[in-house]
Amino acid sequence: MVFELYTWGQGFELPSLDPLCLTIETYLNLTNASWVANECNNPSASPSGELPLLRDGKEYICGVNNILTYLSKQGLDLSKSLNDQQKAETLAYSALVNDRLMDGLLYAWYGDQENFTQITRPTYAKLLPLALRYYTPVTLRKTALTKIEKYGFPKEEGKKPKKEAVAPEIYELVRDHYRVLSKKLGEQQFFFGDSPTTLDAVVFGQLALHYYPELPNARLATMLKEEFPNLGHFCDRVRGLAFSKPVEKSSSLDTPSPLSGLLGSPVSWFKNNFLIRFTGTKEAAPKTPEQEEFERKRFLSIFGAAWFMIAFVVYNGIISIQTVEAEDEDDDEEYYELD
Repeated sequence: MVFELYTWGQGFELPSLDPLCLTIETYLNLTNASWVANECNNPSASPSGELPLLRDGKEYICGVNNILTYLSKQGLDLSKSLNDQQKAETLAYSALVNDRLMDGLLYAWYGDQENFTQITRPTYAKLLPLALRYYTPVTLRKTALTKIEKYGFPKEEGKKPKKEAVAPEIYELVRDHYRVLSKKLGEQQFFFGDSPTTLDAVVFGQLALHYYPELPNARLATMLKEEFPNLGHFCDRVRGLAFSKPVEKSSSLDTPSPLSGLLGSPVSWFKNNFLIRFTGTKEAAPKTPEQEEFERKRFLSIFGAAWFMIAFVVYNGIISIQTVEAEDEDDDEEYYELD
């Protein structure tokens, strides 16, 4: 079976300009999975409103953690050789990468006006149809500024942040986390020895977009090159291993709707995208307000899709509901027939 990954397209000489999409693409290649990339550049194709989205036959799986869990259950598990302690470390370091280091990337790409105007916006615009080339980058920027508002960066357009206070705080935070990753990696080829694991895919997906883009204000790349060269060499190593050949593109022009997976395989859809987070054996980390809001919107999306499906089925007569009177007038009952 060939997986199809709906993803953001190429940028900065990398297969995807999105760290989460790049993580899954890296993972798929490191496991030698058979897959193709569908560069739809359309987050609305996913019920979560974000890419990547993985298709496996009639099943659709959204969200990096859900996709990684699903792939591991299909026998594509980069962490199968790790012990329980190493698996716990993988979860901890992955949370560090996808939270604080992501904040640093958001500031560098969207908070820095010069970087956004000269590089970020034009790079996204190349991937988008004409009608969306202005709207989508600006929308992405508003979302990013909301997330880094906690550092004192105003999300309202027109207000100027106290850049001298905001930038050092974010970059110092990023530097601290680089230091943690650098110490963990040490002189090893990969984070747990000589073979890549899930953590290597997660770290590369994020760090590659800190390291390779040539920005006017390239503070992140400069730190990696000058202060943490082992992380830079790590990026080169994983890039050479995972992407020695071009990513195969999907020939399909089909873009799924948020209902595709639900209508195709309802049980699997809820299992892979909704209930899966309740099956873990480890205690989940406390959610940030942004994560709680995301989960709320995700639940409403799935709940609304389910009601839409039920209404569609009843309206088109796929299921008819009839009420008859039983012979015993004292005991009215209802029954349901499937046409």
